Formats: sequence, structure tokens, C-alpha cells
Amino acid sequence: MGTQKGKTECDLSAPLTEKPSRIGRPSRKVKAPTPWSNRGIERDTRSVIEKAAERAGKTIGQYTNEDVRSFA
Repeated sequence: MGTQKGKTECDLSAPLTEKPSRIGRPSRKVKAPTPWSNRGIERDTRSVIEKAAERAGKTIGQYTNEDVRSFA
């Protein structure tokens, strides 16, 4: 059992007196955009849009924002 990353067995079993620092991804200051979906879009319509976006070298979101919006 010995040591684990510089800690002895006694250190590992001792209760924590200090709060451990937070590890991981920092919290976001700006909220992430909410996922969006469209109900009622037929499969073949979505397929047509996917193919058109692929031909244009864009994601479906980019294609919708730029190309489909220009039609509206």
C-alpha cells in the first residue's frame, strides 16, 4: 500500500480538514444555447436539407441560418 502520489496510508485515511480544490472544467460564465428541434418535419424533407447542406459544405445549422433564412 505504501504511498499514493506522495501521500502515506495515514494521510489517505485521515479526515479532510480543508476543502479540496475543485477539479475539472471551470463553470461557464455564459449559458450554453438550448438545443433546438423542429417537430413535424418529414423525414424526406430533412434528408433533402441534409444533402443540400452537405453539398454547400455546411452543417445543418449553418445551412438553416444562412440559406433557408434567405428564402423566408
